[in-house]
Amino acid sequence: IFFPGKQEMAAADLSSQKTISFWAKGDNKTYSVVLFTERGGFNPASEIFVSGNRWKRHRFSLKDLGTDGRDITAVFIGNCDKAGKFALQIDDVRFD
Repeated sequence: IFFPGKQEMAAADLSSQKTISFWAKGDNKTYSVVLFTERGGFNPASEIFVSGNRWKRHRFSLKDLGTDGRDITAVFIGNCDKAGKFALQIDDVRFD
């Protein structure tokens, strides 16, 4: 989990950015990018992606994640709902 604010769960204004992107590779399973906002509280927005065995860039619109970027408190990329072994590598996470 990544906290873009000055402290954990403090909101960051990333409204000048339109997307979140990252490179990922893994075990061909489904993962999620989860975006927490002040307005969303404990009800974050999420999108799913499949992480194959080769590096691939994934890009998600902040609008599709339910925000204009003004109050982002945390970003999580990973396995949200299945216990057990998994393999996921992420790199170059950025807001563009």
